Amino acid sequence: MTPVSINHQDLKDKPVNIDQREAYVQDIISQRGEYNVFHEYYKELVQALHHNGISRTAYCVNIDALIAALLLKMLWKPYQAGMLAAHSLENAAVTLLLYVRTLGCARRSTIT
Repeated sequence: MTPVSINHQDLKDKPVNIDQREAYVQDIISQRGEYNVFHEYYKELVQALHHNGISRTAYCVNIDALIAALLLKMLWKPYQAGMLAAHSLENAAVTLLLYVRTLGCARRSTIT
């Protein structure tokens, strides 16, 4: 699987890191009464890294990790049922992340 980062360069070295995009999506998920075990896992992981002294800051769940968690939520059952091969799951993740990054780059180039 493609590694997914859990921090954001704009939040580096701050004691508490919250990616506003993740907070926005979390609000929507909560309002719908939904639960994403993969998203919760990432949130627990970053807290555990800090709590156990592995990192000096409490990393945020950045947009890449959030996208991966949302994708896993959608595709985990088909994957577990054998309807989706592991390489297809990885291709979906890489493709989606590339699209999102491309849109982000295009947006930044129009702002500056």
